[in-house]
Amino acid sequence: MDRDDKNPEELLMQPGDRLAYRHGLLDQGEAAWLQLLAEFDRDRLWELDGQLSCVHWMTWRLKMSRGTAFEKLRTAHELARRHIVAHAFAQGDISYSAVRAITRLDHPHPAVDHALVELAKAGTVRDLEHACRRYQLCAEQERRGTPAAANRRGINIRRGADGYSTLEVTAEDTELQELLNALRLVTDHLTPVDESPREDSPAPSEAAGEAVDESPREDSDDTGRPTRGWKKAVDALLHLIRTGLAHLGQDTTTGADRYLVHLIHHTDTNQTELIDGTPLPPTTASRISCDASTVTHHLGTDSEPLNLGRKTRIWNTAQHRAITVRDHGTCRFPGCTNHITDIHHLHHWTKGGTTNIQNGILLCPHHHTLTHNGYTATGNANHQVTFHRPDGTTLGATSPR
Repeated sequence: MDRDDKNPEELLMQPGDRLAYRHGLLDQGEAAWLQLLAEFDRDRLWELDGQLSCVHWMTWRLKMSRGTAFEKLRTAHELARRHIVAHAFAQGDISYSAVRAITRLDHPHPAVDHALVELAKAGTVRDLEHACRRYQLCAEQERRGTPAAANRRGINIRRGADGYSTLEVTAEDTELQELLNALRLVTDHLTPVDESPREDSPAPSEAAGEAVDESPREDSDDTGRPTRGWKKAVDALLHLIRTGLAHLGQDTTTGADRYLVHLIHHTDTNQTELIDGTPLPPTTASRISCDASTVTHHLGTDSEPLNLGRKTRIWNTAQHRAITVRDHGTCRFPGCTNHITDIHHLHHWTKGGTTNIQNGILLCPHHHTLTHNGYTATGNANHQVTFHRPDGTTLGATSPR
């Protein structure tokens, strides 16, 4: 850092004080940026770039992860309506970490915000998070059973890097108990009474006459959260799903591809992966082919789909599958991650366009409508497609991942 970048007072600071001073400047800049972000979203200016939301715009234009963009936008809107916290942040009295912790509270009284700001000034962020957690627990007890609590119901999926992922289900206590009872029932049905212990299971104590309990366990720590067990519950859950699909009479051979497992096989490298790009070991790919309804797509040396079918105005099943594989089942519009898509002719059929793979891209319904109402897309779908705004300016370009 050049000495010219420092003011006279900063030149006299100790290194630690100088770091703290500069960090305060960063927080003040972040406060101004968040205020601008809230105004940008309130005025829906991201629609000028054809985006579905401000979060989509931030992931595309600012290169943020979706989680980071959502957190920044949430914080910006909270600061816009919680002036006590916003003022302290803009003055550099509290850090961005403290602001994140305080703004996670749902509609607290202004007196609560004032007390938390004072705590943030005097204590550490850890002290502040502990106070916020205690307040949140008390507030949730008062709101339990209200419509706001029902909004927490849902399923969250976190992809792992080691071949395993986490499925998190948030449901009412009665719904959870119903699921647990069903898993116990199916586990008992799938586990023979005389099943011998697995190699990775501890041997039963014959002297004590103890039996091995293979049913789902609800072991938990002092917070009540499950810590281990439930290995066979995964088999039971998959069995329930497969039985349910069979009961629905879903015929997976009639083109309902969204219910199938798509395996992508690269002929040049002999590698297999899922449609989202997750690599699969040969043994796993072989097992999936035996256990589930699958469609295997073979890609050539240029990663272009082979055997694409005939040219027609209506995309046939082979072409639809090929385009889905190439675009990873995701909308090609810049910044969009929607998986509910249609196939769009880059060169419109009514204007002489052909129904070839290189002329078709996946677009979500929103962006498909935009391309028929002013926005345009040009290029080769197998390589790069450039999108333009209604005024002709370039919005961005995308290529198959």
